[in-house]
Amino acid sequence: MKSIIQKTSDHYLELASPVVPEHLKGPWAKFEGYCARLALILQLCRWAATRLQSLNAESVRGLRSQETAGQQIDRESVEGAAALIRYFKAHTRAVYERLRATPRKEHTSRERDIEDRVLTHLARGEKTVRELKQAIRRVSTAEIRTVLSALKDSGEIEEVPAGKTIRYRRGEV
Repeated sequence: MKSIIQKTSDHYLELASPVVPEHLKGPWAKFEGYCARLALILQLCRWAATRLQSLNAESVRGLRSQETAGQQIDRESVEGAAALIRYFKAHTRAVYERLRATPRKEHTSRERDIEDRVLTHLARGEKTVRELKQAIRRVSTAEIRTVLSALKDSGEIEEVPAGKTIRYRRGEV
């Protein structure tokens, strides 16, 4: 059985290894504290379930916090918390890969504004670059193409071939 301290040490080793991509190190660093909290929650849930089975409804009101003082988190709770953390890590990896298929550069406020306007127009249906240019005033075709490329790379929009023209639409989430 591994203690919570050993599980935390394993977590630090994993974070320091090249196995964990840079973009996941921030979210995964938070799991250290989550593991201890989850172990405590699991321990207290099992304690409460056991206590409630042995007490009638009237005597539950008289429970005091001192009844849990001095108890240690047991193996079952630590293992349960570790299993939950493994689950969260797997899902965090999947979500981050889905959100950003490729790393996205920081946008200027103008690029963010153009991106918002493009996405607003695409929410109403498929559009060509020309249609977007006509709908969005004071924006160059090159700026629209740059934003469309970044949105396509991130999976937020997709290209739809339409004869000689390419139309764009919001990506399927």
